[in-house]
Amino acid sequence: MVRRCFFPARKKAQQKAGQLEIKRFGPLDAAIILLLAAVAAAFIPAMRASAPSTVVVRKDNTVLARYPIDRDVTFIVKGKEGPLSIDIADKGVAVMHATCKNQVCVRTGRIRRPFQQIICAPNHVIIEITSSQAADTIDAIVQ
Repeated sequence: MVRRCFFPARKKAQQKAGQLEIKRFGPLDAAIILLLAAVAAAFIPAMRASAPSTVVVRKDNTVLARYPIDRDVTFIVKGKEGPLSIDIADKGVAVMHATCKNQVCVRTGRIRRPFQQIICAPNHVIIEITSSQAADTIDAIVQ
C-alpha cells in the first residue's frame, strides 16, 4: 500500500519502509517551465533597450564634452595636473594616457555600460556613460 505523508517524522519512517510514493516529472511541470521561460524571454528586449548612448566628460563639475558612444573619437582633455588622452571606440571609452602619478584612470580600462565611470581624481576629470533612458526616469526622491 502506497501512502502520501506530510509529516516529516512519519515521512522518514515511510521512506525506510518503502511505502512513500515518488513523484515523477509530468506534463504540467513541463508546461510551467515553458511558461516561465517565455516570461523571462519577454524581458530580454526591455533589458537591451537601456543600451548606452552618450559619453559625458566633466571637469570640476562642468561638462566639457558629449559624444555618442558609437562614434570613434580620440581627444585630449586638459586636467589640473596635465592632459588626459581619451579614446571612444568599440562602443566603450577608455583613458589611454594620463600624467597623474597613480594611473588609476588608465588602469580602469574600457567601460561599456551605462552609469560606469572613469575618475581621474588628481586631474578633477570624470568620464561616464549615460543612457538615453536615464534622463527620462526618476532616480530618487528626497524630502
